[in-house]
Amino acid sequence: MSRPPAFEDRLIIKQLLMLLKCLFKLSLLASQLCTLNKNMIQNSLLQKHRASKLENHTMRITREKTFINEHPDDAKNNPT
Repeated sequence: MSRPPAFEDRLIIKQLLMLLKCLFKLSLLASQLCTLNKNMIQNSLLQKHRASKLENHTMRITREKTFINEHPDDAKNNPT
């Protein structure tokens, strides 16, 4: 006994709709992954920037301490 063509058409349409739903969910996941990747890159750049600022600040303090230790009289007359 064969099924009527309308039944097969409805089955194909149902499967296509399920496929479209899956593709839509997949596109949402891909979008979220791109956003996550972008945020990770931004955080990495921000961390590098902060580390650089901290290193520069540390180097400046080290230079000031070295100057004070090597030139105690000048340091008293010219505070940094």
